[in-house]
Amino acid sequence: MDPSDAELIVRTQAGDKEAFGIIVRRYMKRAYNAALAIVGEHHEAMDLSQEAFVRAYRGMKGFDTSMPFFPWYYRTLKNLWINRARKLRGIRTRSLSPPDDQDAAQLDVAAPDEGPFVSVEKKEMSQILAREMAALGADKREILYLRHFENLSYKEIARLLDIPEGTVMSRLFGARAALRARMEKYL
Repeated sequence: MDPSDAELIVRTQAGDKEAFGIIVRRYMKRAYNAALAIVGEHHEAMDLSQEAFVRAYRGMKGFDTSMPFFPWYYRTLKNLWINRARKLRGIRTRSLSPPDDQDAAQLDVAAPDEGPFVSVEKKEMSQILAREMAALGADKREILYLRHFENLSYKEIARLLDIPEGTVMSRLFGARAALRARMEKYL
């Protein structure tokens, strides 16, 4: 039976680096996808998610084990990105270029038991979706990611982003409308 996050965190707080390695492996893909939703570029998302794990490790001593790990990690990731953006004020912090195949694979919607034509069509659509999401602003990508890829409730998103629930609903409405407008030409 796999140890819980809380057990791994307690072990990490006691100096067990392998326990933190298990946490990293457990959340690596989710962390990358969260970073990609924020920055919109594969290499920057890789760097950001890795640096956030380093910061999380350094801050582990003060972590409250009664709280879930990923929302805490996500705030670390987001704060790191905000700090980077402040340092680079005036310089673009994200790429609007189309994502590569690896980025699109994160949004893969094809089921493994479907025929080759359906699978290819869905792969193409997931690449288009990834490219069009990358072209949205960071706030729109982030809110769509949290709601539709992390399946967080409005209340959870509000708590995570430290904004009112009404603002979450409003931003999500605007982000969906923007993505819908970008996707209309493909549908």
